[in-house]
Amino acid sequence: MFQRYPYVVSVYLFGSHVSGRTTPMSDLDIAIL
Repeated sequence: MFQRYPYVVSVYLFGSHVSGRTTPMSDLDIAIL
């Protein structure tokens, strides 16, 4: 990703997937800086 988009500084995954509390209705929470 960083080679294709050199202006991206970092990518963060957060929320229920990171904390291990996913459900069938959970989504992915991603922050791109």
